[in-house]
Amino acid sequence: MRPKVEGAWLLHELSGDLPLDFFVLFSSVTTLFGASRIGHYAASNQFLDFLANWRRAAGLPAISINWGAWEEIRWLSERRDEVGRFGLRRMPANLALQALSSLTNQGVAQRTVADVDWDLLKQAFETRGHRNFFEHLKIKPVADPRPDAASSGWIERLEKIAPDDRREFVSSLITEETRHVLGLNADEQLAADRGLFEMGLDSLMSVQLKGRLERSIGCQLPATLIFTYPTVHALTDFLLAQAVKLLATEAIDAGPGKERNEEQPLDENFADLSDDEVKEMLSAELSSLHPDTSE
Repeated sequence: MRPKVEGAWLLHELSGDLPLDFFVLFSSVTTLFGASRIGHYAASNQFLDFLANWRRAAGLPAISINWGAWEEIRWLSERRDEVGRFGLRRMPANLALQALSSLTNQGVAQRTVADVDWDLLKQAFETRGHRNFFEHLKIKPVADPRPDAASSGWIERLEKIAPDDRREFVSSLITEETRHVLGLNADEQLAADRGLFEMGLDSLMSVQLKGRLERSIGCQLPATLIFTYPTVHALTDFLLAQAVKLLATEAIDAGPGKERNEEQPLDENFADLSDDEVKEMLSAELSSLHPDTSE
């Protein structure tokens, strides 16, 4: 951090009396997105952005370019797969240099030059929480194909399973998808109560796991799903709760002309229940599915 900050400031001071045509600073997209484990790098580049904007406001030439990934950068060659999986594609040097040549003549203080898969990047970064930056990007959400039909299939499968066996069914589904994302062999154990991130899951893998679970059950799940429920056991509890809600909805929509589960009769005034009353009903249902839970 210190060399980049002090070096840029010294160039600013020592060139103060020179009739410069250009004052170009190489910043990074990390100032826009943040960066895991290299916060000092993001902070030093943020200083370059501020310096360029300050110089332009003072009538001095300056531009700070927030670069994405270049093919030839040695540091990126060591982390190529990791950077690529987060949506930052590596740019050919000739294209990046063409952009550099164009930007130096535009009279702007700051621009970003990057090859980005915005859908993937947004999902990967928002797994840890909401990012205000992405509110300004017009990213078209990827529609889940036939979500209603998929949800119906999920509910139909659960309805055919005895209540005492539903937890095992959901847990098996989650375990299968988790093993796929982690790349575990058939003989490798996956403990239901062990943290998935302790087993090697990273932010992008959590996005992949969430997506696979969404396709399996046909329902949109929270962006922070895996961080909020970081074990197979916790995920099972959560998805069971979602299943109970869907089962209740299916029962309400069935109407008087369709059969209902005789073991779980529908309260005629269900639609008039308060949120707390519905929550109590869901908690009771979950307890019956998993009697030994402490939650």
